[in-house]
Amino acid sequence: MQEVDLKYHPYLQSRGIPLEVAKEFGIGVSAGRLLIPIHSTYGLLASYVERRLDDSEPRYKFSGDFHKNGYLYNYHRAKAAKAKAIVLVEGFFQCIRIWQAGYKSVVALMGSTMSERQENLLLRYWKFVFVAMDGDEPGRKAQAEIITRLTKREIDVIPLELPSRAQVDHYTPEQVREAITKGKF
Repeated sequence: MQEVDLKYHPYLQSRGIPLEVAKEFGIGVSAGRLLIPIHSTYGLLASYVERRLDDSEPRYKFSGDFHKNGYLYNYHRAKAAKAKAIVLVEGFFQCIRIWQAGYKSVVALMGSTMSERQENLLLRYWKFVFVAMDGDEPGRKAQAEIITRLTKREIDVIPLELPSRAQVDHYTPEQVREAITKGKF
């Protein structure tokens, strides 16, 4: 892939992702698509997801026969942070926004459903899970289901409620820090 100066790409700029953060996460642009690498629990490259830069569907396309339900996006970085708590969100950009706010222990489901494998990955290293699904109907439903499932396990769950139709990546890093500190967006 040809290296691109991401700081001037309108889409990344509109999402509030500076060049240094795009480089940290290995995000690139090729053929009109954003390429986001997904790593294994050990930090090895497992796949790429393509994010269309226009409004056409499907917006996200995973490469090959990759099954997202076996992974948590950013897991290897979150594990390396060695924190007692983890923040769980739906998508890539929500994960990156929380990381930008200084919470390095953050992972994304890459959707609004949590597989049994993803649930087990959460239980490996953390004692507390902040759950911050989107404020839309699927996100609220997912949040309720995830909280129910996790509270049955030996882990403390702290829900972070988002206003209707809101997403974590709509907030500035400062607003994210304040919301996590107060326990509510």
